[in-house]
Amino acid sequence: VTSTEMAAQHGGLYQDKALQGYISQVGERIVKKSAASGSPYPFEFYLLSDPNPSNRIEQLQSLITKAYPNGTPANLQEGRERFARNVKRQR
Repeated sequence: VTSTEMAAQHGGLYQDKALQGYISQVGERIVKKSAASGSPYPFEFYLLSDPNPSNRIEQLQSLITKAYPNGTPANLQEGRERFARNVKRQR
């Protein structure tokens, strides 16, 4: 299954290039600071339109779902902050 097919199964990619870029940057930083940095496999990070935060995708590709209460851009900063807190907890 390709990342495109997986994304389609979970609502497709969230249509905001700036946020997609942000997710890629955060994902790359996580990989660089973890044991995954030595992996021969490429990592890709995507923001999905799927509003269900409980969807887990068991594959090397990381697909991050957009799970905001009403999916509006006003919630994006809150979501970024929540994501950053979760990343810090995992270190």
